[in-house]
Amino acid sequence: MNPVVKLTGEILPTIFPTANIFAYRLQDDYEKLSKLPIMKVENVNESNTGYGSNRYSSRSYLIQVMVFLDIQKQDIEKFNDLLDRGVEEHGFFLQYADNRPHEEFKHVQVITRQYSYTKLKV
Repeated sequence: MNPVVKLTGEILPTIFPTANIFAYRLQDDYEKLSKLPIMKVENVNESNTGYGSNRYSSRSYLIQVMVFLDIQKQDIEKFNDLLDRGVEEHGFFLQYADNRPHEEFKHVQVITRQYSYTKLKV
């Protein structure tokens, strides 16, 4: 299973059952950022790894989770800890993190976290 689909459909909904979670792009209604938290999961990079006899034995992914939070309702540090620990249990490991205010909505904080994931070829 594609790691983006795995995160979007299986893992993140169990960690954040009330979040609106999307793969690759937000639906039009959610671009208004009125139904927070919103999470967007997308693939940043993937490459074949673990070569032997000119064949790869695994594929490495870099997956980005972008989160839009209402800073008046959500503790960012607690949210990040829950996210990082929750996905780590499934083999996703934090590689990059960023946190900035949204350009248009003053109450919205944009959190970007990238996770590495390695999938063995079956």
